[in-house]
Amino acid sequence: MDSQTKIEAATGTSWGEWVGMLDAIDAGCLPYGEQVELLARTLDVPENERLALARSIVRAYRKK
Repeated sequence: MDSQTKIEAATGTSWGEWVGMLDAIDAGCLPYGEQVELLARTLDVPENERLALARSIVRAYRKK
């Protein structure tokens, strides 16, 4: 299973929606740490999973 599929399964949000949301806020212009913090605050997953999931999303987003 690739990272995008894992992210979709963990969040219930399609990869296309993640990219659209991140593009809409110009996340590509933000430093890595700020991207991670921004996502971690918005994810609706258990707190102990937020940071790792946010990092996964940002890493996949930066590869697009």
